[in-house]
Amino acid sequence: MASIGNQYNERLQVLFQKYCLWIAKNPGLSKEVELGAKLSSYLLVHALDRGGSSDSSHQMVYCLSDLFGFINDFALSRAYPEIESPFGNNLKTWLTVIENCEVCLELAAEKAWGRNGKWASIVLIQVFKCMARLKLIERNEGLLPFPPILPLKRETYGDCYGFNANESNSSSSTYKLGSGVVIRKIDAGNSFDQNRPSEDFKTLLRDTRGYTFKGEALAGEILYAVKPLIHLATMGYTGRNSWAQWATSLLLECSSLRLQYGDFARKSFTEAQELQYISRLVSIFMYLFRSPFYDRHVKTIILALLVGLRKILPFLKFVLDPAIEFLPAWHETYFYLWSH
Repeated sequence: MASIGNQYNERLQVLFQKYCLWIAKNPGLSKEVELGAKLSSYLLVHALDRGGSSDSSHQMVYCLSDLFGFINDFALSRAYPEIESPFGNNLKTWLTVIENCEVCLELAAEKAWGRNGKWASIVLIQVFKCMARLKLIERNEGLLPFPPILPLKRETYGDCYGFNANESNSSSSTYKLGSGVVIRKIDAGNSFDQNRPSEDFKTLLRDTRGYTFKGEALAGEILYAVKPLIHLATMGYTGRNSWAQWATSLLLECSSLRLQYGDFARKSFTEAQELQYISRLVSIFMYLFRSPFYDRHVKTIILALLVGLRKILPFLKFVLDPAIEFLPAWHETYFYLWSH
């Protein structure tokens, strides 16, 4: 039995290596397949009956497409072992998987165990994410994007290593002697510098640690990591439609940004951290869609705008009708404060 298991594992490893090589040779094609999967998730809204089933199916397909893209990125990084990969950090990898599947897990728990199951899954997910982010902060990995491991720029791999170009020119790089011996031309091989990836390419995968979190910036990042749990606790005490839970989350968000503003103004952050700080700053405007003010005023304005666009641009009915119908469900599912 052990030998059969070893043979099975070896075959899986060989298949995975072949898949890694295929991804390396066809980075653009794999991206198109993932895009097609995401588009098909929106088509499910029309293909299935309107209601919870179509929304759950849409989320499931969209989640699987994100995971498929994540696996393809991992396979692509394995095809280039000489380049430092962002997948070496297991904690960051699991955090990325959880954040990609977060909404899908909540919907699945609600479908299986009702509202109590949904809220139990929300609490468990946020506890794990909070602990993971605190551990990453301890390792000096703060101001991480959402998700922590962003999709790779696969075209850069092909441009730097040129799999297809090498294969297409393989016939012109050799010549055959009269004796039948095949000789490779001297000028056919790439130079040492050509075989090495460019510096711009290296920076795509390099884990930059040029900034050390300390003082107010460290306190702000810790505050941002625990914000979802504080918000959930406040919401459990005051109710989801209370202004208290909304104001608490907004206050924590603004306090975190204020504590980190000094280092941001002094250009102490890395480029990626600066972009994430700006992203958090812009996300403050999303609180308009997350507050009780939305149900009283904003929702009516948005629905009126969508209905008006449908009358003016009837050819967009295919897109606007689902948006109008599913807006309450989407707001319930996506526009919450206990996640990033």
